[in-house]
Amino acid sequence: MSKTHVVIGVAYGAGLIPAVQRGDYSIEQFGLVLLGLAIGSLLPDLDHPQSTISRSIPIVGGLISSLTRHRGILHSILGVILFYLVTAILMIPIVAMTHNIQLSRYAAAGLLLGYVLHIVADMLTKGGVRLFYPLKWNIGIGIFKTGGLLEFGFRVALMVWIVLQVIGLFT
Repeated sequence: MSKTHVVIGVAYGAGLIPAVQRGDYSIEQFGLVLLGLAIGSLLPDLDHPQSTISRSIPIVGGLISSLTRHRGILHSILGVILFYLVTAILMIPIVAMTHNIQLSRYAAAGLLLGYVLHIVADMLTKGGVRLFYPLKWNIGIGIFKTGGLLEFGFRVALMVWIVLQVIGLFT
């Protein structure tokens, strides 16, 4: 489902294109949000050793996936809070180096939003997520089967929508 997660993040970012055209955001701010959305949309799956993000960062992914189960704490409200705190701490040296708190805020906002969108997308699957971790309740609507035809169709529809948004830039 990693492709679908990234497409969801990018689709959300594509929805910001009219705001960029109006001048509400600079192209740099938009780029940082979009990059954050794409990366953040993969991060909750650090708890799965075979996920795209765990294979991309094997030491971190291996450590995290050995400490927690898939769709556990990283896919919960508690995980979002912890991710927010870690992101805030990591932004401190970036702000110190760049002297630009605004751009760091846009990157952090994209990361956090991508992270949350990942959890929401997983809630659409039959497996659901343990949203209120450590409680063992799985919250899921059951619309998609991970890797199923309906998920694929949803991803394709979002990709078409992204392309239409980009085409709209040039018309």
